[in-house]
Amino acid sequence: MSLTLAWTRMPAPCWTPFLREVAARGRTVVMTSHDLMRAADLASRFDVLSRGVIAASVQRAEINPNDLLAFYRQSLQEVKA
Repeated sequence: MSLTLAWTRMPAPCWTPFLREVAARGRTVVMTSHDLMRAADLASRFDVLSRGVIAASVQRAEINPNDLLAFYRQSLQEVKA
C-alpha cells in the first residue's frame, strides 16, 4: 500500500501525530523536507539524495540533530569531489 500526502497548505505540525501513528503501526514513512529540525523530530534515518542517488545515510541515533546541516553539506561536497 502506498500513501502520498501533500501538505503544502496545512502546517506540518498538524501531520506529526498522523505520521507517528503510521510509523507505530510498522509502516514505512518516506518524507522529504528542507526543515531539518522537523525531520530530526520525526525521522529514524536520514538519507541525502543527489541526482536521484543516496549520497549518504545515517541512523537518527548516530547523529546529533544540530549536526544535520553539516552532515548534509559534507555529503554533497563528497559527491562533487
